[in-house]
Order: sequence, then C-alpha cells, then structure tokens
Amino acid sequence: MARGTRCRNARRRNTPAIGRLGWDPLSGLLLSVTAMLLGELSFHLYIRPRQLVALFAAALIENVGYRQLSAWWRLKGLMIRATRRKSGWGTMT
Repeated sequence: MARGTRCRNARRRNTPAIGRLGWDPLSGLLLSVTAMLLGELSFHLYIRPRQLVALFAAALIENVGYRQLSAWWRLKGLMIRATRRKSGWGTMT
C-alpha cells in the first residue's frame, strides 16, 4: 500500500456529541436496570412490584435528568475556577 492511502474499509467513525446524546442516557439506564435485575434475581429484596417500579423510576430520573444537571454544575464550577473569579458560599444567615 502506498504511503498516504488508506484501506477502503478503514473509515473513521467520529460520533459527534449531539449524536451521542441519545445513547448515553440509554446505556446508563441499561446498566442500572441490569444491576436491578441481577440484584432481584439473587437476593429477592423487593416484596411488592411497586418497589421495583419506584426503583426503575429513580434509575430513569438519574440517567435522563440528574446526570446532565450534575455535568452542568461541574462545568460551571470549572469555568469559575479557570477564570479565577471569586466564589464562595455567600452570606450565611
């Protein structure tokens, strides 16, 4: 193979960040639900089906809402730290 050429089948697969927005929460949810399923099959901790539904709802909220909110808070904190703006707890009453 000549220098500077690539094989036809070797394609670069760069997934843009906007394309990953759909996959990231789903993969986190899949991991949480799998852990719930394995825990339930192993230990039978939850007596009522309502308890499993509540646990699934918590896993959904964490992976779809809370993680993105937490990432936003961390990004804001990083930008405050990088720009060396004075930050603090504010006035305590």
